[in-house]
Amino acid sequence: MRYEDVYEMKKHTREECLALIESGDTIAVSGVATEPTDFLGHFTEIVPRLHDVTVVKSKDNEYAYLRDPATRGHVETIGHFYAKNMREGHELGIASYIPSDLHNYMAERVAYKPNKTYKKLYAAVEKHVRTVKFEEQSQGEILKWVSRRFKAAGHTIDVPTAEHLLFTCGSLMNGLIPEIAKISAYARGERITRADIDAVAAPILCGGDVLGLVLFISAEDRLPGEGEYKLAQAVAGFLGKHMEA
Repeated sequence: MRYEDVYEMKKHTREECLALIESGDTIAVSGVATEPTDFLGHFTEIVPRLHDVTVVKSKDNEYAYLRDPATRGHVETIGHFYAKNMREGHELGIASYIPSDLHNYMAERVAYKPNKTYKKLYAAVEKHVRTVKFEEQSQGEILKWVSRRFKAAGHTIDVPTAEHLLFTCGSLMNGLIPEIAKISAYARGERITRADIDAVAAPILCGGDVLGLVLFISAEDRLPGEGEYKLAQAVAGFLGKHMEA
């Protein structure tokens, strides 16, 4: 059989090709210059009747269905080149990017199989889960919280002293709770003083670096001397700089 005859047997019109697509299909289209632009350019005509269809493509051509919000829930496009049109689809939740390289992306495109498990999980999360935003508390709110914690323990604390506590121990509540308990147990007077804090609180010696915190631990029967404190500060600064790097 001549190749011309084989070509004629395989040749179809755009309408015939679009009619072949059914829900649940995964379509791996030709790549680079051979991408079927006419076929994908008219994809919006069949999107409404499709569900759970995946298109795997590679060229950075632009198509109307990738910027149409109505495509969501019908067709998902997976691409190896994250060009403008794919980014538009990504913002609409109808396109995703697959990292690859030029040596193997053609084979990856043909072998791609959609992960139905994650699609079902995503659908369930989107339907039933509500987004809750947790915002960081302001300095004023944390200071009020510190005051309430000390009041519950039978003590009072003024704003400058509370600020010294935050400077010494940080502003994370889960870290402040045990420090407030120690200070409350140590303090002899009703009003908490800076001396009470400095006597028992575990300081954050690496300022601002939560991951690189160094807690100075001294013997129970004595407070650290100035030399020991300076040494702990130097170690904290050294570790903090290396963790930032």
